[in-house]
Amino acid sequence: MTLLKKKTWSPVLSDPFFRDFNMLPSPFESDSAELFPAVNVLDGEKNYIIELAVPGYAKEDFEIKVEDGRLVIVAQKEESKKSEEKNYTRKEFSYNHFQRSFNLPENVLEDDIEAKFKDGILKLKLDKKELASAQVSRKIDIK
Repeated sequence: MTLLKKKTWSPVLSDPFFRDFNMLPSPFESDSAELFPAVNVLDGEKNYIIELAVPGYAKEDFEIKVEDGRLVIVAQKEESKKSEEKNYTRKEFSYNHFQRSFNLPENVLEDDIEAKFKDGILKLKLDKKELASAQVSRKIDIK
């Protein structure tokens, strides 16, 4: 008998806010929940705050860039352990990698994104810019 993990569909996946940020993995991808770190997105008055829970990583493991209106976060971590006991030698390699991307809303100042890493939390601050408000309507006289 084989046990299979059941993927469940959540109504939150169809929420436009989460689609706009492209922050949820596809529910149809195999084991997708285990591939990505947990993410919090806070929509503040003057900025967005994105927090990723990434214990075990160091700030040197990350590359963060903006390309084509998307914020892309890539993490790569390699470890090598070697232990020797009497006539037995064991060497283990570990390689961890993930990539997350977020569609940036048009009101984000792409050049002013700040990132901080502390205690296993990667925190990004995305400042908002004021969008041109709709112009007040005015009457045009016919001559």
